[in-house]
Amino acid sequence: MKVLFWLVVVLITYGSIYPLNFVSGNPHHLDLHGFLLTIFQYSGNGDTLGNFLLFLPMTLFGRLAWPRMNAWVLMWWALVLAVGLQILQLWLPSRVPSLQDAFVNEVGAAAGFLLVRIPGWFSARFRLALSHQARYPLLLVMLWFGYRLMPFVPAIDWQSWKDSLKPLLLHPTLPWVQVLLAIFSWTMVAALWEKIWPGRHARSLLAALILASFAAEVVIVNNVLTATNVLGGVVGYFLWPWLKRLPGRDGLLAGLLLFSFVLEELTPFQLRTEGIAFHWVPFWGYLHGNMFINLEAFQQKLFVYGCLIWLLVQAGTRLSAAIAMTTLSIFLLVAAQSLFVGHTGDITGVLMVLGMGWMKYLFDKQASSKSWSPRPEPRGNG
Repeated sequence: MKVLFWLVVVLITYGSIYPLNFVSGNPHHLDLHGFLLTIFQYSGNGDTLGNFLLFLPMTLFGRLAWPRMNAWVLMWWALVLAVGLQILQLWLPSRVPSLQDAFVNEVGAAAGFLLVRIPGWFSARFRLALSHQARYPLLLVMLWFGYRLMPFVPAIDWQSWKDSLKPLLLHPTLPWVQVLLAIFSWTMVAALWEKIWPGRHARSLLAALILASFAAEVVIVNNVLTATNVLGGVVGYFLWPWLKRLPGRDGLLAGLLLFSFVLEELTPFQLRTEGIAFHWVPFWGYLHGNMFINLEAFQQKLFVYGCLIWLLVQAGTRLSAAIAMTTLSIFLLVAAQSLFVGHTGDITGVLMVLGMGWMKYLFDKQASSKSWSPRPEPRGNG
């Protein structure tokens, strides 16, 4: 957890001062008074959500790494880092320094502490003892619903709810590539759910969870309920009980998920007349464009990459081999994306695979350490 904490700090710093084009002057023409006034400068919904989520894992992993550390110490570290990065942006012409971003960062850091406490609170009240083997599947399911339900803010507006239902009721479309990915993604959720909740009523709870996510997509802002997602959820729910009876089910599902994901990533399958450069700068694509859309795509890809690694391990592949196979597959995919219209290739996908593989290794290591205990030595007679 300490390594993850420092990795998050490095990534936060890198993302905040990218592209590192510092200048000696003051390109924003802000004096101290003007800089302080940026506390009232609203950055927009997407940037606000991104700044909130940016610092959330820092305090989450920090609290797990140092459980005895005073919470206010980590909060102070987060505040110093957040304000310091905004000050550095004063010398970056491509960035917009804002103390309101630092304030939102600190709110996200506070939310990280709450997330650490939720499992204990939930377990104490509902007596849920989540096995260590189920925690990685739980992480993957959380990534999936995070992708589906961002930004988790309900709209208390009847017109907004009706607008969310229009793509399903008035203009239903079923693009076959997206339908395939939705079906196998939801099938994956059903497979993971069996590991999370292996007891009674698992299927009923899964059905309730899927229906609840459909309802949430209607009421959460910036979300719509589509025929593609509904069909994917329904088919995936009924497909997994049949698919799991087949020999080699995990390898088969891994192949189907990867196939549908590759199709989605290369749509519309139109080759460029001239190739473009492959970007070796990490997170190049995520530092451009709409932050909200980028965060959605980031969670979806982490879900897919993590599922491929998990399925290969379930199929009997060693974790190192599963990570290597997934890394090679995604590297070939992102390299091919630079040849197709509407896509750009960068190294980020490979780093995300390695990150999810590392998380799987840490969860497995924790599970093995908890399940093994040394046999006590026999006492002598003396």
